[in-house]
Amino acid sequence: MGQSFSRARKRIGSSRALLVTSVSLWLSALGAGSCAPPSLDEYAVARAGNAGASEVSGSANGGAGVSGSSFAGSGGASAGGTSGVGGSASAAGTTNTSGSTSIGDAGNDAGTGCMPEICNGLDDDCDHVIDNGCPTGFQRGAAAPGMTLGDSTGGSAFSETCSDDEVLVGMQLGFSNWLDQITFKCQAFSLATSTKSIPYQYSVALGASHLLPAHPATTSDSLQTLNCPSGQILVGLAIAEQHTAPQFSPDYIVLTSISATCAELVLDSSVDPPVLAWQNSTSIGPISGTLYDNTSATSASLTLMSNQIAVGYQGFGGAWIDRVGATTSTVQVLLE
Repeated sequence: MGQSFSRARKRIGSSRALLVTSVSLWLSALGAGSCAPPSLDEYAVARAGNAGASEVSGSANGGAGVSGSSFAGSGGASAGGTSGVGGSASAAGTTNTSGSTSIGDAGNDAGTGCMPEICNGLDDDCDHVIDNGCPTGFQRGAAAPGMTLGDSTGGSAFSETCSDDEVLVGMQLGFSNWLDQITFKCQAFSLATSTKSIPYQYSVALGASHLLPAHPATTSDSLQTLNCPSGQILVGLAIAEQHTAPQFSPDYIVLTSISATCAELVLDSSVDPPVLAWQNSTSIGPISGTLYDNTSATSASLTLMSNQIAVGYQGFGGAWIDRVGATTSTVQVLLE
């Protein structure tokens, strides 16, 4: 009986000390200009200091205890971001509250100013990838033969194709009475990025150029060039053809004139995803042979779709060119 009474007095004394400490904390807060009661962390420190670690961590005969391992030592949440009110389960059965607030990974915290990516050399959306979704280059698809122009049924097939990063930008022609030789010019294209403004500006840059092998391989004719204006690519062809008779015999159907259509190759960022396409077309030529007569010639033409590029040429020929056309492809815009 005496021991029970002594334990009761100690418990009352501890509770009284805890109450005094809590009131002191509250009065200190009032003196500092705050009307808020002591926080749970402060209460835990006071309880730990007066009741001992065993009472702070909770016991089986009361409510949920306050896990004092982090509070008693430091008086608050650790800088690492773990801030929990633990509490062990009691006989009465209480709900523990625990939480973890990550301060270290500020990049993915909604409160740190993350925003949609705007292509500026920064990780705006905080996903640890810089400028994701922004253009990084081009990838050309497979080359496919298109239609050929001309009605002659003679000659053997030929074809030439530019490299994967090149596009047609012009022609070199050998004309006498009609078209005896032809070749086309390839020019490299690549992504150009301007960082002078935000968001960054993307466009298509044209680089080095060269001629593809000619068909037929040799000619005695003088050569003439038909090239697109600087910065433009070839997107269409047009021919005129006519019979050699009565001026020449036997009678053949030959190409007596050729012209082309050029256009600007642009990166269209107004659609999602961005696409490579041509626009603002212009015509160049024609170049004609001495046999050409617009009153007897018939014409034919081809124009690529706006998302296509000419990457080579093909046709049929022997001693001269019987038919000619473009080899086409499409280009995918690569994104980060």
